[in-house]
Amino acid sequence: MAGAMLASVGTRQDVAVSTNDDEDMCAKDARIVELEAERDAMKPWATLGRGCLIESRVNGCGDVDGVTLQDAAIDLGLLEYVTVDKPCGTDGDCQCADYYGPDEWPAQCLRLSARGKEMP
Repeated sequence: MAGAMLASVGTRQDVAVSTNDDEDMCAKDARIVELEAERDAMKPWATLGRGCLIESRVNGCGDVDGVTLQDAAIDLGLLEYVTVDKPCGTDGDCQCADYYGPDEWPAQCLRLSARGKEMP
């Protein structure tokens, strides 16, 4: 009878360990998914940085032309054009008020896209 009790206790412990192992794996799997999503969100930014580095080395000047940077960010989906009827304000995301004159509205405003705002 004592052997049966020990076997029963051993089985309960095995189940507890197995449950903890399953919970640990679920937590690890969730963390892997989280890290992969963060990595995927950073890919366009890394591509943009790599392109700027290459551009700065190719032209021999050590700097990057603003248009080149802007075009690359648009191509990567980090910036987008938005049509606005009036200056957007001074929230740091828009500078159209400084760029367009009073008779040039509506205008195309270049802003961070939803993807651009995802940067961790």
